[in-house]
Amino acid sequence: MHTLETGLGISTALFAWMRTEHTCVVVSQAEVDACCAYLNRRGIDHDRVQFVVGPSQVVLPTLEPGELDLFLIDGCHGFPTPTIDWFYGARWLRRGGLLVVDDTDLASVQRSLSWFLDLDPRWEAVATLPMWRAYRRCGEGYLGEEWTEQGFLQ
Repeated sequence: MHTLETGLGISTALFAWMRTEHTCVVVSQAEVDACCAYLNRRGIDHDRVQFVVGPSQVVLPTLEPGELDLFLIDGCHGFPTPTIDWFYGARWLRRGGLLVVDDTDLASVQRSLSWFLDLDPRWEAVATLPMWRAYRRCGEGYLGEEWTEQGFLQ
């Protein structure tokens, strides 16, 4: 599997343990160092994890991870960052790939990105829990479209 996430945490350790080709966009090198130390102490190989340090809204527009099977948004939750992460990261999801949006209980996520994805026919909700949602991508490629193509928002 090819995976991408914004933010770093137990999910990063799980991706390393599962041996996915994983890219983790994280804001600080200190978090990377702590994660690598954690993985090393537990004997979890992280040679397939690529850490890219910087704010996701700066990193993702220039990142080219290739086709993705899964994209986890769990970095900065302040508006509009989750939406920016979706726009620049989810474009790499293959048709049928999974988008997981964490902390959907927060207004900055719930009232913008989750609200939009729940209406957009290019995304199919496959799991909804109080704090996160997963969506299957029903299309592929660039995510931008003109308002005239978004009749679902009328």
